[in-house]
Amino acid sequence: MSDKKKMLIITSKGGGGHESVALLLDGIFADAFDVTNIYPTHALTSRFKPEFKISRFEHFYNFMLKNKMTRCIHSYIRIFKCFIWPTRGRALQKAVGKYVDAMQPDIVISVFPFFNYQLINVCRERSIPFLVLTNDLDTSNYIYKFKHRNYDQLKYVLTFDDATIREKIKPANLLDSQVETLGFPVREDFLTPKDLTQIKHDFQLPSDIPVVMLLMGGQGSKANLLFAEQICQMNIAMHLVVCVGRDEKMKTKIEALPRHPAVQLSVVGFTQRIADLMAVSDVFVTKPGPNSIAEAVYSELPMILDHTSRVMYWEQLNIDFVLKNQLGLTVEKYSDIKSVLRKMLTNKTYYQQAKENLAKFPKPNFAKAIKTLVDDMVD
Repeated sequence: MSDKKKMLIITSKGGGGHESVALLLDGIFADAFDVTNIYPTHALTSRFKPEFKISRFEHFYNFMLKNKMTRCIHSYIRIFKCFIWPTRGRALQKAVGKYVDAMQPDIVISVFPFFNYQLINVCRERSIPFLVLTNDLDTSNYIYKFKHRNYDQLKYVLTFDDATIREKIKPANLLDSQVETLGFPVREDFLTPKDLTQIKHDFQLPSDIPVVMLLMGGQGSKANLLFAEQICQMNIAMHLVVCVGRDEKMKTKIEALPRHPAVQLSVVGFTQRIADLMAVSDVFVTKPGPNSIAEAVYSELPMILDHTSRVMYWEQLNIDFVLKNQLGLTVEKYSDIKSVLRKMLTNKTYYQQAKENLAKFPKPNFAKAIKTLVDDMVD
């Protein structure tokens, strides 16, 4: 029998962020806790069609996310709120309650949107500390139908101390003592010093021209190809690194693109060394997801955000956050990347200001802060 305390993490496979935070917590607390992750939607069925697993909503959401079907996603979320939340909310509360009774955790952590009202009920009825943790800047999905501000064992975590981020949680009526700002849950390799010379050698990157990194997220995106096609036509000396994950077809297409002689190209498949690549890059072209933005902030890497199509309503704050703090720029058409990237690479005054803003921006160490908070909650 283990003498460790028990931690239960409620997570989801919708997108990639929820699982990435859960896995990060696994690593942070492995020595002190027996950590268990559960996916409540995998146990839930439709009230009307018992054979229909609610987790299928996550799979379809991921398909739409990969194909940038933002309008469809918004409609999908409205359907979810109107039909799935009211009919399956109590079922989820009951299912999680049974699991909690069997496991007897010392703390429950949710990285799970929409259902935290029900999860608070589970923990409040059993006097278990409950922590809501998100990797989004706009956390409005996590306070949907939120109540019970007077539960003294509830903590709600924000990423950065920003007025706009705090504004989004006002409807929850949380007490100041319930809200903690711990920094963004980035992996440890974004915080460790790097041997830049060795990294450039490993990836065969030049040291005499700028390195531009292009990455469109864990779900993959055709935007990689469309942006790379534009950048490869530019008459500016640079080395373009395109990260395509496991999409081998995309890798072949990008490698076959015609290029101006001034542009060098590397296409990188799945790698665990994203933090290394960001450390040696000069500009980061990416989607407006919270993970990508936060990793660029911690890497002090000026960014260009893809705003070529409508974004999810909870990601608009990400774009506003970057522009307000002057950490980077946006593009609204794929062809705009040429002029925007040219500004980044040739306007030294602008680029240096962005670098200084990134250097000054507070970057709390999430791993240290979450350990302290959890220790205080379970004592």
